[in-house]
Amino acid sequence: MSEMVERVARAIVAEYGPDGWDADDYRRMARAAIAAMREPTDAMIDVLNRHAQCEGFIEEGWRAAMDEALRNE
Repeated sequence: MSEMVERVARAIVAEYGPDGWDADDYRRMARAAIAAMREPTDAMIDVLNRHAQCEGFIEEGWRAAMDEALRNE
């Protein structure tokens, strides 16, 4: 499991507490959350492009980062 999936899963546990689910349940929730973030919003793209000064790079970089976070090791 990727480091980011583990990080998000632990954040879910810390926020909501364990309630009988096992670690795989939290990892599935984490993967779903990260997958939902894979496509940046227009506002996010605008902000990132303003900071990067490199049109188009941010969208590709964001998706690549999310893909990496979701990749199974």
